[in-house]
Amino acid sequence: MSFSYRILCAWCADLIHDGTDTKDAPKELSHGICIKCCREYDLMDVVALETFGGDDFDRLPFGVIELDEDGIVLSYNKAEAELSGLDAKRVVGRDFFNSVAPCANVNAFAGKYRELISANVTARIQLDFVFVFEDGEIIVDIVILFNKLTRTSLILVKKAQNN
Repeated sequence: MSFSYRILCAWCADLIHDGTDTKDAPKELSHGICIKCCREYDLMDVVALETFGGDDFDRLPFGVIELDEDGIVLSYNKAEAELSGLDAKRVVGRDFFNSVAPCANVNAFAGKYRELISANVTARIQLDFVFVFEDGEIIVDIVILFNKLTRTSLILVKKAQNN
């Protein structure tokens, strides 16, 4: 079966591509970063996040945490390591909500993550959150992207404007 992809920007949710090239195919949701957000984050071109692998995420100027459906960290980029103060080698392979960021194991974050996984629909949710680190708290904007085909999620993290 052929699919047509409707691509939304992970950060601002603007439509990047509506998939009209394949009229009768079912539409699957995908995520990227639009040109406006690429300019804001000083990226060179529109980015399709689904094509990225672990090292590719290090090019991005905001935190990216890739999780499997059980919440195990698959990758952790440099920007997130700098923000959190946690080395990627220390967190990859560990349970994000119980071992890496237990402050996120609350309904406002982990609960929404689990709802997204349970719905089994490629989707995007956005929330504000306060991460509690050893040296203080950081207010962040969070976007969680779930891909039902790979059963993985990307958690995008940037400091909130009011920090």
